[in-house]
Amino acid sequence: MIMFTKHRFPLKSIELTNRWLHALRRASFTPTSNSFVCSDHFKPDDFQIRPGAAHRYLRDSAVPSVFDFPQHLQVCDLSVTLASDISPTFVDTIVPL
Repeated sequence: MIMFTKHRFPLKSIELTNRWLHALRRASFTPTSNSFVCSDHFKPDDFQIRPGAAHRYLRDSAVPSVFDFPQHLQVCDLSVTLASDISPTFVDTIVPL
């Protein structure tokens, strides 16, 4: 039985943080160092197993992609807040993915 794990937003990578925010489809959400995404939202190949490690590690390039969005969220709203720099300071601008 695989237990779920929680994974922090990759705040040090602006591009990857923006990809996570785009995937989550949460309007006006600004992740902090205390923001997590459950492992249920990642595909099995998003993880790597390190020999001797007690748990799975998320690959550096992984983006959450497993969701069961309600009907009103099936079309992605691109007006979500995206990261502006690595500090976690954020602005309301759209960055093309």
